[in-house]
Amino acid sequence: MPFVALIPLVFVPLLSISSATPLSVRSTCFPNFEGAPVSIHAGNGYVDPFINNAPGGGSPDPVWYIHQNGQPNPGYFIKVASNTNLAMTWNWLFDSIVLTQVSDSGLNPLQQFDIECQSCFSGAASAPAGTVVGSDCIIKPRGVPTQCLQTAPRSPSSLFPEPCGSHTGLETFAFAT
Repeated sequence: MPFVALIPLVFVPLLSISSATPLSVRSTCFPNFEGAPVSIHAGNGYVDPFINNAPGGGSPDPVWYIHQNGQPNPGYFIKVASNTNLAMTWNWLFDSIVLTQVSDSGLNPLQQFDIECQSCFSGAASAPAGTVVGSDCIIKPRGVPTQCLQTAPRSPSSLFPEPCGSHTGLETFAFAT
């Protein structure tokens, strides 16, 4: 019985020591667009699938469908809302982002992207137009963690992969309904 009486004296101080250090907060989240069309906003304008190299170009209208691949650490497919047969594709040969025919299998790794945001908000499917559903987001070609999609300084409509951190402010995006 004396041993049982010592348990609170030993474990209670250990509990207070172990709980004195807070757990680290997860710094990123994976947005769920819930099938809603979204706009992609860069710091200098909107990403538009059909306007290239136009300073301040792009539309705040939701012109993209972004779907998850269903995995716990999701990959995303980014399709044109007005023509879902076209998907954003990483052209590794020319190190550029182009629109190509959607893969029939849905497994084309060049059409998959990682998207991580600092803030994610639920309810995209029923949100009013203009509601931000992901902010301070980074988009990377799937499986290429050193490359981030970026916009050109004068042309937010054009996306291209560059080493992450090489152009601060041009590689963060927000998504809105």
